[in-house]
Amino acid sequence: MRATVLLAAFLLGISFGSTTALSEIKVEFPIQIEENSYVRRSYRKLRQFGFDKYNTIPNVGLCRDEITTTFLDAINGQWAYKHSSDALSFSMHSLAGLVILGKTGVKAALSHAPHDRRDGKKHYVFYAFTHIGFNHEGHPGHVERIGIKESHACGALLTFRGELANNTVNLAEDKYDYEQINLKNRLRGQLGIGAQAPSISDLTKVAYKAIVEDLEKVIKDTTNCHDPASKCDYAIFTGVQLNGGSEGNYIWPGTAYAVVNGKKHDFPVNSWRRH
Repeated sequence: MRATVLLAAFLLGISFGSTTALSEIKVEFPIQIEENSYVRRSYRKLRQFGFDKYNTIPNVGLCRDEITTTFLDAINGQWAYKHSSDALSFSMHSLAGLVILGKTGVKAALSHAPHDRRDGKKHYVFYAFTHIGFNHEGHPGHVERIGIKESHACGALLTFRGELANNTVNLAEDKYDYEQINLKNRLRGQLGIGAQAPSISDLTKVAYKAIVEDLEKVIKDTTNCHDPASKCDYAIFTGVQLNGGSEGNYIWPGTAYAVVNGKKHDFPVNSWRRH
């Protein structure tokens, strides 16, 4: 099975990185695209549907961890008018990248989008990703950081997993730890009450699924883009950012599509072939 997956990815022209350190992480996240390449390809996919750097606002939701910012820089650089500082994406960041800005936050983001000079339409693109680290041995959940002998990512997900493993999950409201309490409530709902602690890779995928569900819900509740007569189009790109320290950062591609003139256009995994 594993050989079949690897062969399929090779035929699709999908990158796995160049070192054996990625071998372990490939088992859980077999399809990996270097993050800058992923952003460039996402932009090219949207150009054919009328999205461009002059009529679109990028809305980005990543984990607050500083190691995710290379992906943010790539997105801002790709969508910049002339210089990277020209494109300042709307921030949706949170612990583990969960969608917590709510309908009010999304409405604010939508209101900042420029009108297309040709037809007055607005275009929105959402990049929403959780993340996981892997070290030089390819162990999921571990990551290299300068000046730190042993570090981990995503820390918020690993903390929650530890509580699940030790049966010490605390869901009490705490206004000084809102994001982590929200994370635990949201993901426990996905896992089911009394569920055993999943692996960090599996918990990361649970977070990814929650992100997709919540993003689609708030977009549906705040726009009329699914109406063919509406004056807006949008696209979403989701998945998992794989932080490898000196091994580089990669993207495991998840749900991705554009809604244009009310019609949905999917970007399945096999659409990420090199071109």
